[in-house]
Amino acid sequence: MKILFAIKGLNETKGGAERVICQISSELANRGHDVSLLSFDKKGGRSFYELSPRVKRIELGLGSTTERMTIKEFVCRIYRLRKTVHEAKPDIVIPFMYSMYVPMVFALLGTGIPVLGSEHNTAENYRKDKLKFLLLCAGVLLMRRCTVLSEKVRQTFPSIIRHKMAPVANPVVIVKSDQKSERRKIILNVGSLTAQKDQAILITAFSLLAEKYSDWSLRIIGEGALKEALQKQIANAGLAQRIVLPGATRHIDKEYKQASVFAMSSRYESFGLVTAEAMAHGLPVVGFSDCSGTNELIESGVNGLLVSGENRAQALADGLEKLITDASLCEKFSVRGRESVKRFDTEKITDSWEKEISACAVV
Repeated sequence: MKILFAIKGLNETKGGAERVICQISSELANRGHDVSLLSFDKKGGRSFYELSPRVKRIELGLGSTTERMTIKEFVCRIYRLRKTVHEAKPDIVIPFMYSMYVPMVFALLGTGIPVLGSEHNTAENYRKDKLKFLLLCAGVLLMRRCTVLSEKVRQTFPSIIRHKMAPVANPVVIVKSDQKSERRKIILNVGSLTAQKDQAILITAFSLLAEKYSDWSLRIIGEGALKEALQKQIANAGLAQRIVLPGATRHIDKEYKQASVFAMSSRYESFGLVTAEAMAHGLPVVGFSDCSGTNELIESGVNGLLVSGENRAQALADGLEKLITDASLCEKFSVRGRESVKRFDTEKITDSWEKEISACAVV
């Protein structure tokens, strides 16, 4: 089948959706499908995340891929998308995220080309911007189907579009070996440096433990608007040598393999991809019980640890201390955590994508 994936940007944008679209498009190309991946990136760039050489890139070089599009850009993109897709002649188009599927569905009006969108947020992410939410609803209604990350996420959307939504989780690579010899006394966090991910509370929690556990360190992998504020917080706590913010990485597996504990500080998640990845690598994980996404993956005391959302810094510090001091508990969470995320194995999720693509491509 000739499949055209599309996303706003791949070269400078380094989020979970970008990583997933690279994984799924690569898997489908390796299964023999004719796969292209369109973005607004400038021509000749390199995808931040690994992409199969079998996936053909289409770079339109139109507008910024990191900032919100202007009305002028929106109109220009609709025109260019229609022209480019017409020339590509795909059997189906799969745009990821609001920033691509909204202009794409308007661009393809009247063409008969089926669109299978992919949304990676909950409805709450859009409700403060009424125009954006209205365009989202219109976009979904104009698609054949739209994937969301879970049934719980699907339920957050209004019934008028919910019937067009299909739960398809993010893929996770299940690691066969624990490779414990590589592990160091590192607490790991992965995520964009934003208020949603709330690394500030994790830094406060670590500072409560730092003196008692002087041989432990904290690594926060990601980039974002709050980096400078977080660095200032770290410096004020006198922990610049113990807490590191190295930025985003193409090789996140290395971070999972060398850490001993994974801390998810987010206030909410649509799926919790990095939590699932940490569990797949055998890392014991701790997160907040009131964090959607996290509380769907972790069954507290069984495959990980959930702590109270009240008095967050102290609760997270207490949870981290349990994992730092209880090796048998960590081993239990390591084994059961890895087992619990096998349902998200890349092969199984790619199978789900193939089923959705086949169903949507049928006229």
